[in-house]
Amino acid sequence: MRGSPALDPGSAIAKVAVDDVSGEPIPSPAVDGDWRARVSGAFAAAGVALPADSICLVVPEAWLDGSVDGTIAQESLRHACEDELGIARITWTSQLAAVAAWAAQRRGPGRYLVCDIGADGVRTAALEVTGPVIAIMAAHSSAGGGWRDFDTAVRSALTGEGDPLLADWYGPARKQERRARFVLDKAVAEATPQWRESWVYEFTGPRGTRKLLAGQVIDCFAPTQQRIRDGAADVLNGRPVDIAILTGGLGWFPLAVATLAEAAGVDPEIEEPGAAARGGLLFARDTVRLAPPPALAQVTLPMHRIENGQLEEVSLPLPWSEPFASLADELVLDDPVLTVDIGGQPATVQLPQLISGPCRIGVRRGWTGSSALVVRPASGAGAPVVVGIDARAASDR
Repeated sequence: MRGSPALDPGSAIAKVAVDDVSGEPIPSPAVDGDWRARVSGAFAAAGVALPADSICLVVPEAWLDGSVDGTIAQESLRHACEDELGIARITWTSQLAAVAAWAAQRRGPGRYLVCDIGADGVRTAALEVTGPVIAIMAAHSSAGGGWRDFDTAVRSALTGEGDPLLADWYGPARKQERRARFVLDKAVAEATPQWRESWVYEFTGPRGTRKLLAGQVIDCFAPTQQRIRDGAADVLNGRPVDIAILTGGLGWFPLAVATLAEAAGVDPEIEEPGAAARGGLLFARDTVRLAPPPALAQVTLPMHRIENGQLEEVSLPLPWSEPFASLADELVLDDPVLTVDIGGQPATVQLPQLISGPCRIGVRRGWTGSSALVVRPASGAGAPVVVGIDARAASDR
């Protein structure tokens, strides 16, 4: 029987992986629109039926960190999949943890540094792989400097030089890897006009041959290079790694490989952009799992209900393991100031822009130890209210 599929939504290319013999991810351009359209569009483009029972969603690390912004992003995707598309069960993992899981099948346990050069930015994470358990130790995300910016910079550098650059110049460029690596290494090490003006890539077009020079390539890649260095330095904080992994749209690029090697202290392995979706299948099968988030205190909501005609006080548990609390009757909130109980202590939570009326309420915890409270209208209409809460045990505060 086929297991749950995995979806890496991506910002430019969505990847769907199904639990068949190959597990080969099926890429499709990201569909414009809201998450409902994007998720259903990704499966339609891949020719795979939208799952009704379960799915593993492979998302950025920041979506699972328990922050307000991350929880808002996660909740938006959850709402589309569970409430609108009717998928019964969602499991979650982070994209870089999924890449590490896929690589660990070959490389085994250890401390991993994973860098993804995506369409719109560069993300880096330090992860600890111990058997089937993968722990996110630290993560860093930089906007900008992704492969789109690099591509735009290269095209701008060649403006007015005849033929426009090939729409997909990466394909021919990858076939010239040996020369590119040699020339770029020399140009970086010596920084002389001779090497900066040496050509790295050559392309043949309708009007003749086009050449990309080393200096042009180095200068265009500089913003991405700095983001790789900054991300690695931030998540490693001087600690060594056993294995470095480079993935994403520029994972093949020699300067990206050299930069990560320098930052990590080990030569990186290259994983194709579909590695996150492939790794997501391992989480879907429960072959691997994320390390449990730090333990947090029990959160309950003091409330009133009518039982046998009598008004009585009860405490509604808000479980960490489910999106929302289970209720026999509707929960109605009409006060933007809410009192919850955290580990036996009352806490006041402000709910700005609360829509009065029936609602669902739940809590989210992240791999960082942060947590958030989510209040969503029971009708599904309108945006949820998401606020951060401090649910650490009293002894840890």
